[in-house]
Amino acid sequence: LDPSFISVGSAPVILAVIGMNFFPQSFVTFDGVPRATTFVSSLRLTVDVTAGDLASPRLIAVAVVNPGGATSASANLTIAAFPPAIQSLSPATAIAGDAGFVLTLRGTGFSAASVVKVKGVARAATFDPATQTLTVNLTADDIAAPGSVPISVTDTGGTSAAVSLTVTGPVITGITPALLQNPPSNVTLVVSGTGF
Repeated sequence: LDPSFISVGSAPVILAVIGMNFFPQSFVTFDGVPRATTFVSSLRLTVDVTAGDLASPRLIAVAVVNPGGATSASANLTIAAFPPAIQSLSPATAIAGDAGFVLTLRGTGFSAASVVKVKGVARAATFDPATQTLTVNLTADDIAAPGSVPISVTDTGGTSAAVSLTVTGPVITGITPALLQNPPSNVTLVVSGTGF
């Protein structure tokens, strides 16, 4: 089988069944149920694997039935739940005090069942099977102060390691001069800090 395993929640794929002695009238079965089959050659058949087939982890016994009823030994198509892994965040940084925005997560092991956790709190997420990405809405409260916002994903395969969204912003660490006595009419203050 090519592929022989597919991640839960993946986009539908075309499965190639590779072997020998196939005929134009041969058809593929999934767990004994006939599927619409395309004859490519005596060595190759193809069949659609649907989103419904990929909804949950399981093994699907795939076999070929020739005219007259002769049936091949079955091969297993594995629908696997791999632990999700975040590869990148877009945007990777935010500015403290800004309005909320949509955060895009790129990675592996995502599905329609994925839940994004922001600072450990579960948020509804939208899965795009075409790009294998998740999007989640961040609020102004999420990025109210400079620091790191931990983002993780939980799915049927487990929970990813957290990736930090960096929130930057102005932080005053000092003012020089810090004290003025009998100030002149013009004073230059030097404000030190980060995120200016």
